[in-house]
Amino acid sequence: MKTANSSNQFRVVVTGNMEYPEDHNDYGTYFKRSEILLCCADSLAKAMECVAEAWSKNQWKFREDKDYFDPDLGKDCGPINFLPEIILIKDKNEKLVLTGHAADLKWFQKGTPEERQRAIFEKNH
Repeated sequence: MKTANSSNQFRVVVTGNMEYPEDHNDYGTYFKRSEILLCCADSLAKAMECVAEAWSKNQWKFREDKDYFDPDLGKDCGPINFLPEIILIKDKNEKLVLTGHAADLKWFQKGTPEERQRAIFEKNH
């Protein structure tokens, strides 16, 4: 997996729900709609391989390389889990090339992202 640069033809973005700890431990956790950059790739095949690897291992690399420690609360307040829903593969001009459903890694090509997300939501509820 690569970070974004001008030579990368494709970016893989995953939308879903990020889980965070509440400020007070007794309240558990909360979820927030989020988007992560999973990887960048030189080809569509490599982008799809990146997704397949993350999906098969359920490792979505949702934590950035930074310190999430909050000194006022005395604990790590960064994300603790990521529940992926929609996978978007975009070209270097941000044009949507391929969309996938993260639960079963089913790929779609037609319709807007909103239409595909609505169809997946309706299928699951």
